[in-house]
Amino acid sequence: MPRSRKSLELHALQGTTPDWTNPGATSFAGGKPKMPRDLSEVERAEWRRLTKELGKRGTLTRVDSSALEIYVRMFGRWKACVADIEKRGPVVESTWVGQDGIERSKFVENPSSKIANRLENSMRAMLKEFGSTPASREAAKPTAPPKPAAPQPGSDEWYAREIAAGRDPFSTPEIPDAAPVVEPARTNDISDEELEKIMGEI
Repeated sequence: MPRSRKSLELHALQGTTPDWTNPGATSFAGGKPKMPRDLSEVERAEWRRLTKELGKRGTLTRVDSSALEIYVRMFGRWKACVADIEKRGPVVESTWVGQDGIERSKFVENPSSKIANRLENSMRAMLKEFGSTPASREAAKPTAPPKPAAPQPGSDEWYAREIAAGRDPFSTPEIPDAAPVVEPARTNDISDEELEKIMGEI
């Protein structure tokens, strides 16, 4: 019967490294980037889709937010261009008035088609950065596993960690001796001689 995996907390306690983690993992901790508030609905949907998939793969970090924002904004513009191409077609009629005052027209490539082509090249390059293309996905290294949280004092994990570190968790911490209280000198005290003199005058 195979043994169950030890938790990351137990590995950290014993000073060992789990053999089930990826040896090629980077030292960067994984995390989910914060989505900007001013994204369009199309851009927000693409952000959620990409972060979900990259999160499952374990290659996303919090500092990837800027690169991810650039990509999803390009994606939003690309979707708008695609919608315009579907509406007006890849070829549109262009009209203009010549110097002779006569209106002329000709069929040209839809400007949205040219913009979409440039955006597609840029998005393809960005997707390579995230390891999200068939040729680049194998080169993407997973992030380091999250560091275990410090155990709460008094918990079983805390006692075990203190004992493993050679400390006695059951000892009472020494309380430093209190500093002696020094009463301030009284400036309005009357000496015994002055008191006898005053009493004699009464």
